[in-house]
Amino acid sequence: MFCIKCGKTAVANNFCKECFLGSAHLFDLKDFEMHKCHGCGNFKEVSVQGQIEREIKTKNKITSCSVKTKKVGNRLVATVTCSGFVSPLRNTVTEDKKINITIKKFMCKKCIEISGGYYEAVIQVRGDKKDKLMNKLHKMLPQNAVTTVVPLKEGYDVRLRKRGYASTAVSYLRGRFEVKQSYKLVGEKKGKKIYRNFYAIR
Repeated sequence: MFCIKCGKTAVANNFCKECFLGSAHLFDLKDFEMHKCHGCGNFKEVSVQGQIEREIKTKNKITSCSVKTKKVGNRLVATVTCSGFVSPLRNTVTEDKKINITIKKFMCKKCIEISGGYYEAVIQVRGDKKDKLMNKLHKMLPQNAVTTVVPLKEGYDVRLRKRGYASTAVSYLRGRFEVKQSYKLVGEKKGKKIYRNFYAIR
């Protein structure tokens, strides 16, 4: 059987290897949108590379994929380079595609909680060692864990977005410092009572 385009020996779909690869595509990729938080700068759900890999359409086997991006206004111009095999051939081919990714702004849950002053736990720093304790907390707590620090005459109230942050920090400090734990009912949501954790440390 011969290639219907050039007359050489056909290897796939009545085409020779060169003619077949000249018209076949390794993958398809179209422009799309992504959402980026204007508070922390993180993308919603996945990274740019991760979203591009999700958007790729192909029935072929891709063995590698690299992405280069350039910011232009409110969009990213991405050059996507993939290598792989175009079925039914087993020759490795490399293909480039350039797409536009429109960036739309939103505010993630974490930034909404921070801007709104939301908090689930309070570490009440008290006593003569309050400044030493604050220094330790500053070092051990993740970035954006603290909603606000309220300075008081007797010490500080450190408000944390998630009770897990407070629990982890307190478990490390327990034994080195005196810790008293309490709870306070602050509301109800969908029939479930909501409590706020308080940890007094001195």
